[in-house]
Amino acid sequence: MKIETLKKEDEKLWDDFVRKNDQTTFYHFIGWKNLIEKAYGKRFTPLYLTARSNGSLSGIFPIFLYEHRLLGRRLISLPFANCGGYCTESEKIDQAFDQEILEMAKRYDVDYVELRNREKKKGDWIANDHYFTLALDLTPGPDALWKHFRSTTRRYIRRSQENDLAVFTESDDLDTFYRLYSQGQRNLGTPVIGYRWIQALFSDFPGQHSIAKVDCRGKTIAAVFLRKFKDTYIYVLGASLLEYRHLYPNYLLFWNLIRQACNAGFTQFEFGRSTDNSGSYFFKKGWGAEPHPLHYQYYLLNAKRIPNTSQLNPKRKRLARVWRMLPLSVANYLGPIIRRYYP
Repeated sequence: MKIETLKKEDEKLWDDFVRKNDQTTFYHFIGWKNLIEKAYGKRFTPLYLTARSNGSLSGIFPIFLYEHRLLGRRLISLPFANCGGYCTESEKIDQAFDQEILEMAKRYDVDYVELRNREKKKGDWIANDHYFTLALDLTPGPDALWKHFRSTTRRYIRRSQENDLAVFTESDDLDTFYRLYSQGQRNLGTPVIGYRWIQALFSDFPGQHSIAKVDCRGKTIAAVFLRKFKDTYIYVLGASLLEYRHLYPNYLLFWNLIRQACNAGFTQFEFGRSTDNSGSYFFKKGWGAEPHPLHYQYYLLNAKRIPNTSQLNPKRKRLARVWRMLPLSVANYLGPIIRRYYP
């Protein structure tokens, strides 16, 4: 078994491995590496590794070195992604990558290593286990799923169906989505992802992303950004207008998306990342979605503690209060600039 740096000519083999291996996620595709390099190449250096056994690819490890004069140096797998880490075909390869990542950390003299894993690693890693992805098993079909929704979820779906709402589940109206999404992020006090980043996802991963929206008398009042990966239909981003909340557009939208995913042969609907006991967490649980922990694990070298990215962080709460007061145009200009420093 041999560990080596990914070669350009092996990128197709890498993506073939991503498609076939059960541990991989969308973020493991080479396209994610290319997207980060194109958008933020000055600060992010890809250090992708492969494992070969008997001449064939048997493991992949996507990781970036992030460097900033004030914010320090770290290794991340993967930046701007919910998941990362390495994916292999055996425990022996896991152990080889374990050794390699610690050697890389010392070689680059980083503050810490951050792995965003679906499976929890053993060893001297400090874990932040507050993140979950919630997934709904679609195999029973729409009728059986309906019976297992929380009673309040069914009630709100019925109420939404009584309103003058139109659902579009395969839209390409990115401009309308972004206007709604950026407004929602500003109102939450969160710097928004750049328009060009979302636009690049459409162009760099053709056929894997779409927009779904709800209109009320010609006005879009809720919209979501969706992803297709293997047998899973994935909610990525979304927003709705608070003044139309009484019409329950999100319930109507997600019910239509779940039925569409069932009819298209998907076996899972993933509601995206949430923190435990948050409002979005309980909304997703109401559909019968099961939580699966995302283990954000850190190996400290020069740093004394893991980064505090919680929404309860006093610094983040102060930023949120200021951010909500910004004009939308200013928030949309500054948001993508700030987001690049917090991968």
